[in-house]
Amino acid sequence: MKKRIVVLFMMTTVLLVGCGGKTQSDDTESAVAMDNSNFQKPSNDEVSGAINAAVASENGDSSDEIQQIIRNAEEQGRLNENISWYYKDNTLVISGSGDVPYNSRRTKNNKVSKVVINEDGSVYLPELDNHGFWSDDIYRSIEKVIIGNNITGVGSYVFYDCNRLTEVVLPNSVTTIGDYAFSKCPNLSTICLPDNVQYIGDYAFYDSGCYETLQVPDDVELGEKAIYVRKGESDITFYKTATRIKEREFSDNHDIRYVVIPEGFIEIGDGAFSACDNLKSVIIPDTVTTIGRELFCNCGNLTSVTLSANITNIPDRAFDLCWSLEDISIPDGVTSIGSQAFNGCWELESISIPDSVIHIGDDAFGGLSTSLKQITWNGSTYCSLEEFWNAWSSMH
Repeated sequence: MKKRIVVLFMMTTVLLVGCGGKTQSDDTESAVAMDNSNFQKPSNDEVSGAINAAVASENGDSSDEIQQIIRNAEEQGRLNENISWYYKDNTLVISGSGDVPYNSRRTKNNKVSKVVINEDGSVYLPELDNHGFWSDDIYRSIEKVIIGNNITGVGSYVFYDCNRLTEVVLPNSVTTIGDYAFSKCPNLSTICLPDNVQYIGDYAFYDSGCYETLQVPDDVELGEKAIYVRKGESDITFYKTATRIKEREFSDNHDIRYVVIPEGFIEIGDGAFSACDNLKSVIIPDTVTTIGRELFCNCGNLTSVTLSANITNIPDRAFDLCWSLEDISIPDGVTSIGSQAFNGCWELESISIPDSVIHIGDDAFGGLSTSLKQITWNGSTYCSLEEFWNAWSSMH
């Protein structure tokens, strides 16, 4: 059922009837006329503001701050038939229902696939149309954003590169945050993600100022680099509340050289750092219990890795073709070394295999028959890979 808001202006003439059934004299009419003469008709802006505020209230946006901004908006617009925006004093309010749409004006590439030439000769680029979004002048001045109570999603690029933005208020109704939605917002320091958020898109908070304090609810699906920030060309600073690095998260990154993963992470996905050809050193904390296949595969300049003491498996091709790896300590408690785990690690001259290992996959030390000169295992030291394999085979 559609809701309607009716603004009704009524002038009522009251006849007062005395005990004898006689109406009052012209004095009463005169008094009514005086009252009407003091009546000041509201301006169109005031009427519009009152209607907009009432509509917002119907949508659950009845807070004093929202109502004041809507009633006294300096500028306003509609993103679609269900969502409107209001701007006043560096604060933007988005009110309505549904998802805030994708903001094509803020994309990084602004690729154009269609050009329309109007009858008057002017050129129109549909993909760069404003689509009801606020102007660039407003965009550059926004410091606070308040999202209304029935908004369910923040679209891709909506606040991308919003340099002055410091605070965002999200309602519990929001379940999705699109790709790059708050990316490159360096001054964003205050934002609380609702417990109902189910998905955070690719690069949603990448290079934004909230990485120190952002609390990510449990079981949220994260897009690529959704909650990371790069600092400089050689370091990665992780969001403190993150617990997992997803599959191939930093794969093929040629800038990263040193990585220190903070305490609290518990899992690193398959190929997370594969083909990072300038990566030299990695420290993995003891909170990590699982590392993925091909984790550092093809990291040709990797020389030093500190593994978590609590992993139990070095999976297939974890260090495959890390030909600069000079030293590695396999933690006590590891029970399995996967196939080709250290294949092609030609600089590795010595390795200690803990007694807890009960499985070594095919070609785990492939190509190391001449370079690997010292293998310590089961209380003995072997001077060649062949000698070690003979001992291993006799017991397995």
